[in-house]
Amino acid sequence: MKRKMLYLVSALAVLIMAMALTGCSGGNDTTEDTQQPAVTLSAEAQRRQELEGELTVWVRGWSHWGLTGGSPDQPYFEYFREQFPNVVINEVINRDWHYLPAAIAAGDAPDAFFWEGEPPRVFRNMVEQGFVAPLDSFIDRHPEFRDQFLPGMLEMHRFDGYIYGLPIDVMPNAILLNLDVFDLRNVSHPNNDWTINEMVALAGQLTNKNDPTSPTVGVVRNIVEQDYVRMLNFFLQAHGVQGFRMDGDQRVSNMAEDQGAIAAIQQYIEVQGNNFANTFSHDERVALGLDTSVWNIDWAAGVGGMFIGAGPWGMYINEETREPLFNQTVMPPPVGPGGRGNYVAIIGMSIFAGSPNQELAWEYLLAMTSREFREGAWTTNDAGERVYPLRFDENSYRFGWGLPAFEIDESRLTGHFRDWYLGFKAAAAFPNVTVMYPPTILDVTRDVESGVRQLVDALREYDEFVNANDLIVGR
Repeated sequence: MKRKMLYLVSALAVLIMAMALTGCSGGNDTTEDTQQPAVTLSAEAQRRQELEGELTVWVRGWSHWGLTGGSPDQPYFEYFREQFPNVVINEVINRDWHYLPAAIAAGDAPDAFFWEGEPPRVFRNMVEQGFVAPLDSFIDRHPEFRDQFLPGMLEMHRFDGYIYGLPIDVMPNAILLNLDVFDLRNVSHPNNDWTINEMVALAGQLTNKNDPTSPTVGVVRNIVEQDYVRMLNFFLQAHGVQGFRMDGDQRVSNMAEDQGAIAAIQQYIEVQGNNFANTFSHDERVALGLDTSVWNIDWAAGVGGMFIGAGPWGMYINEETREPLFNQTVMPPPVGPGGRGNYVAIIGMSIFAGSPNQELAWEYLLAMTSREFREGAWTTNDAGERVYPLRFDENSYRFGWGLPAFEIDESRLTGHFRDWYLGFKAAAAFPNVTVMYPPTILDVTRDVESGVRQLVDALREYDEFVNANDLIVGR
């Protein structure tokens, strides 16, 4: 197996930021070394001192964090050299599991790799192609390991009875509120028990495109293009839509015969199709002087009342004052007659089924998903001070792209930072596997909204397509 020796240059620093994505903080924690207690090495960390070998790991890289460059003398390199002093770790940035077929053919497959998305759907593809190794036998060696994760997060990685990956970054779909828009339109703030009907009503109340000085819209998130199923999923879950019925031991898509699915999509189209719930059009953005090249400018500019987001990256902060650019809060999915549920995306890591170094790869994954890593990983700021940018606390004023996969000490958060964390954590408490096949179900909503097809007819065609191509994953 060919190895590219990258010696933890930018890639390893970026892996850490992939871990920072893991929901610890984004931005630069300016906490000095003397202000934080030293982290005591765990038994696992002590064992790493004795490990020997070589690993190739594909990691998530983010130029957003400014760590795609660098050299082996970077502090992150030093940190991992301390953790694995006798292991050569070759890291490659931004190659996820989709690159595996070519890498296998070239004899250049990794020992461990990252992936992103909804775990059961990702694992279905990877398991069918023989790419991923089950981790249960490794996890069973560490009974306490299971307990560190947020409820349901580790189980999300189970497919056909086995766990195939570990969560690094948890990105729960949530609804962010701009409370300044609520106050401008004299609309009462909802609470965490809000309903799907309430969400629909709020979208209308928050919209006033005719206001010449402060035009606003109810919901923003690229919704006019309908490129995501995130908002649609709220409606389906609120109406208790399972998305299939059992025919013997087979799951069969039954959206056209499910009255809950019909009601959910009708209500979604009411929001999506009506002017009060749409993102500003291109012409409207130009008239407002907004940058039409920025996909989420309606939210960033503070003219949207609600924003469909999948992680803390939607929270806009003045980096000098560390205060929000506008008054923001986070809501879990609304409840409906069928309950509530939520799309939770994950940035995770798995072990390649063909790796000859699975034992060592497990030690790597064990380290990457540990609290000790989050607490202990350090770098230096421009002043030469040692700082800990992966610690999730009030110093992490710019959150990362998601939450840590485990519980944190909430007392280390203050003010709006605590409110945001608790909001996303609440949203993560309702994980589900999306019950629809995203590309085709969005075709249904577009066609019905535009009048090309009737809803039941469109859903019947959708069911036939999904069943013919065996596209159901289910819960």
